[in-house]
Amino acid sequence: MAFGGWQAAVPELSEDKEAAWHYVEHTTNIENSSIQAITGGSGVNPYRYSHFSKDLWEKKMSPREANEYLTAQRDSLGATNVALDMRLPGYFSYTEILEIELTRALAGEISPQEALDSVASQWNELTDEFGRDSQKAAYRASMGL
Repeated sequence: MAFGGWQAAVPELSEDKEAAWHYVEHTTNIENSSIQAITGGSGVNPYRYSHFSKDLWEKKMSPREANEYLTAQRDSLGATNVALDMRLPGYFSYTEILEIELTRALAGEISPQEALDSVASQWNELTDEFGRDSQKAAYRASMGL
């Protein structure tokens, strides 16, 4: 399902392509990938149909929680209004600003509206630094427009 754009590959110049490919196969096989998918902090979201088994998730959650989580995951895969991650110069600068301001809001230091206003202001400054027209062009190109 290539959820989130994750891919595995073996570089053409790899010194031991066979060993590298065996690692990829081992990491992504049904058994190991299923463990990764249900392990918090692994960074692995469900990407195989087998990962959507309620039995798998009920090892970590109540039946109700497993159902809600898997429904949300399925719904996101079929959403008609999907927005891709930003693909433009300065991506990490933009997300760093967002994370800092969200953290401040969640800690109660500022209101959610203040956090959003701060993000908007800082993103506008950052976009101007990179060049508004070049950022628009990069984003449109990343979307195939």
